[in-house]
Amino acid sequence: MRNDFINISSKDKQYPMYITSIEVDKIINALLGKANGGNYVELGYNDIQGLTISEKQYETVIKDLNNKEFIKTNGYSNMHELLYGIHRAKELGGFHKEMEILQMKLESLHEKANQDEKNAIEEFISKCNELFNGVSNIGGAIDAIKSISLLFGQ
Repeated sequence: MRNDFINISSKDKQYPMYITSIEVDKIINALLGKANGGNYVELGYNDIQGLTISEKQYETVIKDLNNKEFIKTNGYSNMHELLYGIHRAKELGGFHKEMEILQMKLESLHEKANQDEKNAIEEFISKCNELFNGVSNIGGAIDAIKSISLLFGQ
C-alpha cells in the first residue's frame, strides 16, 4: 500500500506528500463561496474546513492560482481578487474533473492502440494466409516468404 502522507514529527499532524486536485478544488470552492458573488474575498488557510494539506502547501496553491491568473493576491495578505479564470475553472468542473477527463482520454487511447495493434496482426496473418494458400512446392514457399518479408518493410 502506498503511503502518500509524511509525518513532520511525532507530535505534528501528518500531511500528504503532494497536493491533489481535490484539495485545489476545496480552495477554489472556499474562495468562490466566501466571495458570495463578489470580486474580493478574505480567506486564509484556517478558514477552509476539511483541508488535508499543510499551510505551506496551501500557500503553494494560492501562488499557483495567482500564476494562472485565477486570483490576484496583493503581497502576503489573505485578500484575494477573483478573476475570470477561477469562474471558468469551476464552470468546467474544477481541477479534479479535469484529472478524471484526462484519465478517461488516456484509457481510451490505450484501448484504441491495443485495437489498432490487434487489427494490424490480423491483417498480417490474413496476408500470410493468402500468400501460402496456393503454394504447392518449395519454390512457391520461398516466393511467399519473400513476399511476407516485404510486408515487414511497410
